[in-house]
Amino acid sequence: MTFLLISVLLFNTIAWILPKKLTRLEMYTTSLFAFALTIVTDVYLDLKHGFYGYFKVGADYEALIVFIGLYPSFSIIFLNLFPYDQGMAKKTIYLVCTWLFCLLYEKATLTPIGFFYYNGWKLWYSAILYPILLGVLCLHLFLLRKWVSTAQK
Repeated sequence: MTFLLISVLLFNTIAWILPKKLTRLEMYTTSLFAFALTIVTDVYLDLKHGFYGYFKVGADYEALIVFIGLYPSFSIIFLNLFPYDQGMAKKTIYLVCTWLFCLLYEKATLTPIGFFYYNGWKLWYSAILYPILLGVLCLHLFLLRKWVSTAQK
């Protein structure tokens, strides 16, 4: 639990003090989207199939700290630092570095020191899923910006 609370404090502090490239609306909708994406993913992979979980088997209140405290702040940091105006090479490097960070962080969160456990899940499954999830976050922001700009015309 200590590792989780330090992570929440650190991620949220970074998200708070980071110079913003995102509007308040973008941060709000991105946070809600990251929360919803996490819930949907975990309902199926954790609760339905039992591949992994947080703290103990089944639904637990402590997992809400992960859902509310980590994923929204991470998505704000990730999207705020994304090199939108750079070439494909810089975007690819950024995505690869973020992907590696996600894998290393997941490895660090595994019990006994962390709050995450595998139950048939493998780290390489996450290695396949993270690029998809990061891409979905980027796509969500792209669509949001498009819809907002269209609505303002």
